[in-house]
Amino acid sequence: MFSRRFLLVAILATAGVCTAPSVSQADFKVKVDLYDSTGTTQLATTTVTDGDNDGNISLSNTNLFSGITGGGLDVSLIAHSNRTNPNGNPAQLQDIVASIQNGSSTAYQIRVTVTDTDYLIPVGLNPMTLKSKVGNSDLGTNPVSGTFQSGVDVNNQEFAFGFTTATQNVATPSTVFGQFNRTGVYSISNQFILNLSGGMTGAASLTGTSSVTAAPAPAGLILLLGAVPFVGLFRRVMKRTSPATEAVAT
Repeated sequence: MFSRRFLLVAILATAGVCTAPSVSQADFKVKVDLYDSTGTTQLATTTVTDGDNDGNISLSNTNLFSGITGGGLDVSLIAHSNRTNPNGNPAQLQDIVASIQNGSSTAYQIRVTVTDTDYLIPVGLNPMTLKSKVGNSDLGTNPVSGTFQSGVDVNNQEFAFGFTTATQNVATPSTVFGQFNRTGVYSISNQFILNLSGGMTGAASLTGTSSVTAAPAPAGLILLLGAVPFVGLFRRVMKRTSPATEAVAT
């Protein structure tokens, strides 16, 4: 027989683990920062927001920051977030720098940061696993160098890297993992830091993906939670069908 305490724990677990999360409204953003070649002085910044909340952002800009670089800095990128998909598993944030080229004579550092907040997915238990993947890259002529890193923030702040995976070299396809515990909604961010030499004669392209998966619930717990809604029904049926008891004098 189930104890009341055990039933309460199971019901709470059902609400927290098995209930599909609702779609939330948040700001999915891409920020591009221009630094000097040493990465110490920020020269300019621009931010693009997913205004229609469809989980997709694209930026195609020739002569980005032309007032500073004198022209020749071309950046095209595509970013995707599945945060608005209530059945998303894993939660995912993808950053595709489709093309980047520095045609100016001056070397620069570019930082491309993607962020989205209010992640409720995936449904599951702690610990959560953060996966960071650098795909195959074309580093172009006068090769681009740099790093990629993924992070999450359990306080749900945008552009925040409260917990991070190891830094990855963009020249080498690789996948790294890390684990964290969430307490509610959280944010995912990732960042390319790219060093661009002056006078690039060919464009570079790079892909980075951040994803979060949950620990699977134990099979026994799944069966138990599936039975919880029927416990009350069973008790009501038994109450209606049980004959009234009468005291019998001896």
